[in-house]
Amino acid sequence: MAGYKADTLRAMTVKQVMTVAPYSVRSHHALVVAAALMTQKRIRHLPVLEDRRVVGVLAERDLQAAEQVAKAREADPRAKPMTVGEATLSAPLVVAPTERLSSVVAQMASRRAEIVIVGDADRVVGVFTTIDALAFLATLLVDPAEASAPPLGC
Repeated sequence: MAGYKADTLRAMTVKQVMTVAPYSVRSHHALVVAAALMTQKRIRHLPVLEDRRVVGVLAERDLQAAEQVAKAREADPRAKPMTVGEATLSAPLVVAPTERLSSVVAQMASRRAEIVIVGDADRVVGVFTTIDALAFLATLLVDPAEASAPPLGC
């Protein structure tokens, strides 16, 4: 397992493998702002904040569904643009940075969650996504002999 011992893996916290300082949006922001950020940064989830408190997660699928509603609204010149808060459907799973990775992964699996917000009620310090989990798993599955071998053709 690429140099990790079983005891070390069991003791790992989510802080050790999370994405630090994620992008986020405010619930009152226009939906087009969030859509542009997600497209520009190539991200699938955005923590949604009110003040500094996490109130939701805007997922790519939430955005796609909300865009249909937003287009219908555009027909009414008096309608205000749709906000992130109106489009946010996903309830956030929030864990402390010190939470054991094994517990976080188990919670994600049982809730079928693609993202976990890492922090507390007052501050987001990171996110842990299924992509982060897969990247970490890939490091565990690398054969040390293959990792140290020179690339072919050298």
